[in-house]
Amino acid sequence: TLVDALVHTASHSNHGITFVSNSATDFERYSELLHASRRLLAGLRARGLRAGDVAALQLVDPRTHLRAVWACALGGFPSVTVAVAPRLVASNAVAAKLLAALAQLDGRHVLCSDELEAPLRALLPAGVAVHTASAVAAAASAADADPRLLDAAACAPGATMLYQLTSGSTGVPKAIAETHGAIVAHIRQSAQCCGYGADDTTLNWLPFDHVVPMVTYHLADVYLGRSSVQLPTAEVIADPLLWLRTMARFRVSHSWAPNFGFKLVAAALREAGAPPPPDLSCVCALMNAGEQVTADVCDAFLRLAGLPPRVMQPAFGMAETCTCITYCNDYDAGALLR
Repeated sequence: TLVDALVHTASHSNHGITFVSNSATDFERYSELLHASRRLLAGLRARGLRAGDVAALQLVDPRTHLRAVWACALGGFPSVTVAVAPRLVASNAVAAKLLAALAQLDGRHVLCSDELEAPLRALLPAGVAVHTASAVAAAASAADADPRLLDAAACAPGATMLYQLTSGSTGVPKAIAETHGAIVAHIRQSAQCCGYGADDTTLNWLPFDHVVPMVTYHLADVYLGRSSVQLPTAEVIADPLLWLRTMARFRVSHSWAPNFGFKLVAAALREAGAPPPPDLSCVCALMNAGEQVTADVCDAFLRLAGLPPRVMQPAFGMAETCTCITYCNDYDAGALLR
């Protein structure tokens, strides 16, 4: 299972996650992630969560979010990540996704950033408990005397690790059960197909409510023992070339974006007068997935960034298949299948 993978990687690897924000960096080894997740698990149990409960995540801080995903996995209560709405009111479409997900999954628990507590209590129906990150941390400290709260629950490959929401393009988003066994099978097949390994370093800058950042990247990072970098979405949107600079800085081998991300970078390079790009010789593949892939955007990005065609990796997948099910690993600029 993925829980076994985290325990193994934490014990046998010094790799981990580098969180970058406003140029500052903070590194957390996978051993530290496991320790913090166990503490969070103790707090969640002390506040009443039990194996089988569903926990919806409304967390702004990426480090806390990843710890919460693993705390839930360790406890046997599947998590579902929903984007944090700009306004937590029922009329907001993103907030409506949270309400719909809780209704579909009979969810009774929401773990949130402290600043979201008041609007969430006003939004959520009676019977849904709101647990702030600080309240869970306090409960964990109070529960220190009971080491049983730190123990992982029994877990089988067929157990649900998390629920992933579909895009909702054909109606209300559906919550797809992603099992440990299915995710592990996906990671192993993708590694075989694409040559992923423990020596790679990945970079993600997209939010965790999307299936790729969580399944294709973070969970695969842990399973394979890869180093990873997390870069805030808002910072890349504001300065698209930050993506390239950060890849060069941390010698990233694999990253990704939907087609619009490559378009943003190409436009920024044009506006900047196509200055010499940073040294991206470290890059093996940049996955283009999550929306329609267009050749003109791919080719413009490659030309302006000074990268060879082989770097571009169009891919397609769905939440129902644990994300990507097909990869193009031999992209040729200008060549189209007809």
